[in-house]
Amino acid sequence: MLPASAQSLHTYETQLQSDTLRFAASDYADYIKKQVSKIKALGEVNDALSHTSLNCETLLNDRPLAETVSHTREQ
Repeated sequence: MLPASAQSLHTYETQLQSDTLRFAASDYADYIKKQVSKIKALGEVNDALSHTSLNCETLLNDRPLAETVSHTREQ
């Protein structure tokens, strides 16, 4: 035999499901926001590394600088 409050339990289950879906949607939105932020940060790091790489190539191909380094090492 079902308890007298069986119909109320259905209401509680519905509310629990609703709350669960709301929390899941909120957590997913937070996850996406953080993911977008990290992707942006990684893009900025990648751009900075590319710029640094170009600067290094320029400096390494700078003959007077290379000669200065070589001369300093010899001493």
